[in-house]
Amino acid sequence: MNVRIALDVMKGASAADVAVSILSLVNHTFHSQCQGGPMTPYETARNRLIPHATRHTDKVAGKKPWTDKDTWAIKWNRVYLAEMDRLVKFTRIMEEN
Repeated sequence: MNVRIALDVMKGASAADVAVSILSLVNHTFHSQCQGGPMTPYETARNRLIPHATRHTDKVAGKKPWTDKDTWAIKWNRVYLAEMDRLVKFTRIMEEN
C-alpha cells in the first residue's frame, strides 16, 4: 500500500487521490490490527465515495488559502460531510448488521 501512495505522488496524482490512498491505508491498518478483521462491505462501499465527495468539496470550498484557514476548514468539512451523506443516501448504501 505504501508503494502505491509513492507511485501516485510520482505520477502526479492529485492531492485528493493521494489523501484517499492514505485514508485507505489507515482504515485497512486500523481494521486489521484493532478490529481483528477486514472492513465490512458497508465501510468498503462508503470509502469508494470519498474521492467523489472530495472532488465536489474542493470545487465548492476552493483551494486551501494562505490566510483564514480556520473558516475555510469549517466550510470544507461541512460541505464534505454533507456530500458524503448525500452520496450514501443516493447510492442506497445500507449498513448490514
